[in-house]
Amino acid sequence: MVRRSGVEIEIFRNALGLVVGFSAKGHAGTAKHGKDIVCAAISALTQTTALGLVKHLNREIDLQHASGDMVVRLKAKPDALTNAVFETMILGLNEIEKINPQGVHILDAQEVK
Repeated sequence: MVRRSGVEIEIFRNALGLVVGFSAKGHAGTAKHGKDIVCAAISALTQTTALGLVKHLNREIDLQHASGDMVVRLKAKPDALTNAVFETMILGLNEIEKINPQGVHILDAQEVK
C-alpha cells in the first residue's frame, strides 16, 4: 500500500471473501492532536470491532496496537458472525471516507491463502 496522508486502512479477506482482519495506520490530520473527530471516529469503530470480536463473540485475535496504528487478525477461521462485525465496521469507515476523503483511505484487499 502506498502511504498517503490520513489514516490508511487495509481490509484483509480470505479466498471466500470473508474478512479475517484489518490494519489502520496513521493519523487523519484534520485537526490538532486530541481534537481530530475523524481520528476519534476511526478509533471508535476499530476498537469497538476488536472488543466485539473478543468480548461478545469470544473469538481470539492477534492485536497490535500503538499510537496511530492498529492491526487485528482472527486467530481462527472467520464465520458469519465475525464477518458481520467486520462488515459493520467497514460500513462505518466507508461513510467516514465519503465525508472526509482526505482523512481516511480504505483498501479492501483479497488475501492470498
